Amino acid sequence: MKTTVTRAKTNQQPIREIVPIYWRRLIEVGVPIDVAHILAFAIARYDIAKRLPDAAQRVLISQYSRFLCRAELWRAKLLLPVAH
Repeated sequence: MKTTVTRAKTNQQPIREIVPIYWRRLIEVGVPIDVAHILAFAIARYDIAKRLPDAAQRVLISQYSRFLCRAELWRAKLLLPVAH
């Protein structure tokens, strides 16, 4: 018997499909390639799993915020501090 795992939202794409889309948008607005991958992953993870970025990712998000706006990837909650 074959079982199938379904996602909570049927229209939701997996992170591995979204990261390259976000990465390309970031590259197109001038973000360095290595930084773009980190940012794309952090934003995709937030969009899919609502997981906030770690401290290093938040620093990059803050540093590249104008590029995130240009790429239409800005998420206000990504800069909120992590509760201790």
